Amino acid sequence: MGAIRHRTKPIWIGCLAVTVALGLVHQHILTGVASFMTIRDPLEKADLILPLYHEGHTVPFSAADLYHRGYADRVALERTRPSRLERLGLLPPPHEVWRKVLEAEGVPAEAIVTIGSPVEDRRKRERPLATFLRSRGKSRVIVVASAPWSRLSRNDLLRGLAGSSVEVRMYPVRPREFDESTWWRSRHGLVTYFDVYYLWLVRFLRD
Repeated sequence: MGAIRHRTKPIWIGCLAVTVALGLVHQHILTGVASFMTIRDPLEKADLILPLYHEGHTVPFSAADLYHRGYADRVALERTRPSRLERLGLLPPPHEVWRKVLEAEGVPAEAIVTIGSPVEDRRKRERPLATFLRSRGKSRVIVVASAPWSRLSRNDLLRGLAGSSVEVRMYPVRPREFDESTWWRSRHGLVTYFDVYYLWLVRFLRD
């Protein structure tokens, strides 16, 4: 029995050491998990700012801020496939709501353009963006996205814009309810990162 206890003692010490180590570094690991999904490109003056319909409390306001800071002289809003409530006339489409937000934030109405058409295939929605920029001799767009979705959004855009000369610059915006250092303490954060990693894995395996 004494020999058995002697052999198991190093195992318990090792387990304790691993537990303590994980306790010390777990926050760095979890922060890294979130950081992987965030894509931030160096900001340069662009031809267009495109806010994605992620978080209405943060994204359109950040797009308006970029406009006022002179990064582009146009903000584009996409037409999207109408939801059931929109088809019933109970809700306005996102581009109408976000236009009002941008105008309330001081973006002139003439600086806001609506592009695209309500289509079901997400990948086809990049074609009107490329056509709009090409027709005006433009090539660079700043895409404003919620930080957790920025990597997936960039992948979708690059896939849809393949073969065009459009240069995409991602500008991630932290969600209002959590950030990279606290996401695991929020139910919204847990659900969000579960969703983005699930979709990333599915697309990674599919491609």
